[in-house]
Amino acid sequence: GIPAPPALMAAVAIGLCAALFTAGWFATILVSILLTFATGLLARAKIAGQTGDVLGATQQIVEIGCLLSISAFALS
Repeated sequence: GIPAPPALMAAVAIGLCAALFTAGWFATILVSILLTFATGLLARAKIAGQTGDVLGATQQIVEIGCLLSISAFALS
């Protein structure tokens, strides 16, 4: 199912706050949005929706993408 709006807004706020306090915050936010969108499209195409496992996988994918984004910014 779809997360409740208050839970969704809280998750977005926490993610934005965390991204703003890291180096390369714009890239980090962009990576987060793109990976979340891509994972959602893949889940919709493969299983016609989302499950708790899909949400957990999305969190892991976005976290790895954000860490890579921050690392790339720090190395440049």
